[in-house]
Amino acid sequence: MKLITIGSDEKILDSSSRAHLRVREYAALSESYMVFVFTKTRSFSKIKNGNFSVIPVFGKNRLSQVIALFNTIRTGSIGRDNTVISSQDPFEIGLISYLLAKKYGFKLHLQVRTEFFSLFFRRESTRNLIQFILARILLPKAESIRVVSERIKEYLVKNLKIDEAKVMVAPIFVEMPSTLSDIKKDRNLIVALSRLEKVKNFSRLIRSFEILAKENLGLRLYIYGEGVERKSIEECISKSSYSDRIILKGPTNNPFVAMAEAHVFVLSSDYEGWGMTAVESIMSGTPVCMTPVGCAESFIKNGVNGFISKSFRVEDLAQALDRAMKSDFDQAELKESLK
Repeated sequence: MKLITIGSDEKILDSSSRAHLRVREYAALSESYMVFVFTKTRSFSKIKNGNFSVIPVFGKNRLSQVIALFNTIRTGSIGRDNTVISSQDPFEIGLISYLLAKKYGFKLHLQVRTEFFSLFFRRESTRNLIQFILARILLPKAESIRVVSERIKEYLVKNLKIDEAKVMVAPIFVEMPSTLSDIKKDRNLIVALSRLEKVKNFSRLIRSFEILAKENLGLRLYIYGEGVERKSIEECISKSSYSDRIILKGPTNNPFVAMAEAHVFVLSSDYEGWGMTAVESIMSGTPVCMTPVGCAESFIKNGVNGFISKSFRVEDLAQALDRAMKSDFDQAELKESLK
């Protein structure tokens, strides 16, 4: 089998990056593997290692990049027999992959890494709504689909009537940290760690924390990360009656340590793909409290390695967080849940 993938992660163009090394491993599973990466940066060059190639596709905007990609494939020596073209998403790049598959007779493989069907996702922006429509059109046309959670697979099978055999669940790989056994846990510390973006809904987390903080005078919330919503989160904290106990810590180079110090890690997102930080938290020996998204239920289990909010309501997340804070989780069970 010959494999072509299309994406926009520029880290793949750096031969020393984790992203590049992870992608290169797939070359062993195919006759040849070509990765096309959209970029505006002219300093990148083609990387070739045996049957594995990474090819930058230059352009000032996405339209010019798409034209360059079609020209590259049209003039290249890519065999059409037994060739699979894979897209990192079922959205704009998925559409490009579909058009190439249609034109050159490639088999189409699509990846789904987020809950595009979530009402929160659709309402977030006009672009998201268009992506939702694209996904519903393109996914039934794919020969095979890789998703990161059982929740996404269930939607595709039940709502889009896609053959279950076409859908493979493969969560995002998370590298195990070195031992964290010498880190002392703080019984009164709650930690959140992610990009500071609207989808993470930190206002939901802060309001949930306030409900618990009324009864627990020593309770504290640390939020790690950076992003476009920083100012909005700062304003939300400043308006809180417990602003002195909600600390915006900024980015950290040691996320596993930050998680290991806490009694509970919280994920308050509107939607997720898998929820990699939840897995990292369990690896750190810290249970998870989360909204019903991503790996909730399929990986995070109530009372075993965390608690899942019954809904997206602030009161329900606060209730789940309260149960988590009052629980003593067995470290052996936390480690066992990783298997």
